[in-house]
Amino acid sequence: MTQSIETKKPRPQGAAKSVPAKAGAEAAAPKTIAPAGSRFSSRDVTGAIKFGIHCTMVVTERIISAIMAGYRKLFVVDVKVRGGFYKEEGLKAYQKHDYEAAVKNLEQSVEEEEEEDVEVLYHLGMAHAYLEEYETAVDILKKAEKIEPDDADTVAEIADCLIRLERYAEAVEYCEKAVQLTPDAASNHYLLGTAYEKTGKLEEATRTYKKCIEMDPRDPVYYHALGFAYESAGKHNDAIGCFKKAMELEKKR
Repeated sequence: MTQSIETKKPRPQGAAKSVPAKAGAEAAAPKTIAPAGSRFSSRDVTGAIKFGIHCTMVVTERIISAIMAGYRKLFVVDVKVRGGFYKEEGLKAYQKHDYEAAVKNLEQSVEEEEEEDVEVLYHLGMAHAYLEEYETAVDILKKAEKIEPDDADTVAEIADCLIRLERYAEAVEYCEKAVQLTPDAASNHYLLGTAYEKTGKLEEATRTYKKCIEMDPRDPVYYHALGFAYESAGKHNDAIGCFKKAMELEKKR
């Protein structure tokens, strides 16, 4: 009987040697060991976080400052653009005799603009005058006068509003100034004559109305005015003559 001999098989090169599993705590998974130099204390981590937050806040603050600076520049430009827009719309409304719309837009233009615009102020005052808001008109027109004190139109319109407000003594001052600025304007002489008449200066009034007739003999308004001045002075025959002349001129129109 031949004895069987067990042949031992060689282990392949590189194969891991089988090790029996250990019981209990020794059977736990192998520990992972951190590389050298990678360990930080809790204090180091906290400091790094604080430094990161500080850097973030500084950068954020600078970004916000840059954004606000740009916004302010855009806002200033936008205000100027809006001021010009309201001015344009207000003047368009004024030309169309839509004085309420003119007041609304021109007032908005005044609020938007940093500097007072004499053109806006003049037309805003005139719009109030056409709406028979004479007190407001005078206040606004006087602001325009401060910017351009020798503007005859502004001075004359103030005088006209003052007469309508029955502030005759003040009106005389503005009427005289208007005549000095534009001595060839019959309408300004007419305003002055009216102010003289209302303050009881009948001689000055008749003299001024005659000046109006010399400058524009075809306007019946001046003959009517002179006739009433004569009537107030007790010169009835002269008054009748003026009224007849006014009626003749009105028929020719």
